[in-house]
Amino acid sequence: TPDPRRKGTNAELAAYRLDRLLELELVPVTVARELDGKQGTLQFLPSGVRDEAYRAAGGQSSSAQCPLRRQWNSMYIFDALIYNDSRSAASMVYDPGNWQLMSMGHASALSTKRGLPRYLAEIPLELTSVWVDALSGLTDEVLVQNLADVLDKRRIRALGSRRDALLERAAN
Repeated sequence: TPDPRRKGTNAELAAYRLDRLLELELVPVTVARELDGKQGTLQFLPSGVRDEAYRAAGGQSSSAQCPLRRQWNSMYIFDALIYNDSRSAASMVYDPGNWQLMSMGHASALSTKRGLPRYLAEIPLELTSVWVDALSGLTDEVLVQNLADVLDKRRIRALGSRRDALLERAAN
């Protein structure tokens, strides 16, 4: 749901679009919807999803098609890009059929902040050549073209700055 304090911003929808631009498929399908005159979003989750606390408590996921370490790294880089500092076990859900990670809870993301979210301070980000290529493809023009209706200019500029900082980090 759009935050009324962040006029013209729909971070959930922006996160979904950005996820698809990066070809991650971490963010569940998210669409804009109006209900009783209020703008918001609707996300599709498969039935029976389980959160990170459930997965960790049961020691499950050995049958994950993609190793969880790789899935988490993608989520960490995505959270750094969108400055998502509200990551929690409840916002990490899995389809237990294949233990595919789905990233939720982006309503407070995509601010104008710089740097990394606090929770990523001690986590190494593995910026592979695939990530460098994907981030390089997110030109300022691509960001404006795909996000201008859900993010204001300041947030798009901040997103571009965080992209540049991640690319610089990968170069070092």
